[in-house]
Amino acid sequence: MTLSLTDIFIIASALQGVILGLAIRFSPSLRSPTNSYLAYFMLLLSGMTLLGWQEWELFWPDYLWSIMWEYLIPVFLVQYFLRVLEHPLLKVVWVNWLYAPFVTLLLLDLVCDGDFSFGFYD
Repeated sequence: MTLSLTDIFIIASALQGVILGLAIRFSPSLRSPTNSYLAYFMLLLSGMTLLGWQEWELFWPDYLWSIMWEYLIPVFLVQYFLRVLEHPLLKVVWVNWLYAPFVTLLLLDLVCDGDFSFGFYD
């Protein structure tokens, strides 16, 4: 496997996002429930970058890439900004429904992949 300059930049940016996300999540001076959403956002974005960067020959990275993680990105950002601004919409019941598209597609993906990838229904 040869690495081009673009590949090196992608790996460096993803690793930088992982390190920064872990630092925000576990650093005592930055640890807060609000910053957790920012850390999860950065870790998710870095993980998606690493999973989508390469054509994997292994089963598990391809399987993780098939899950629609993209639906969690706006949820984490909205939750983060609502908490930072202490917006009144944070107290509305429907805010938790922002997770519904991801959960629905995750369950559908698990059912379909249970048949196609794992052969549970044979």
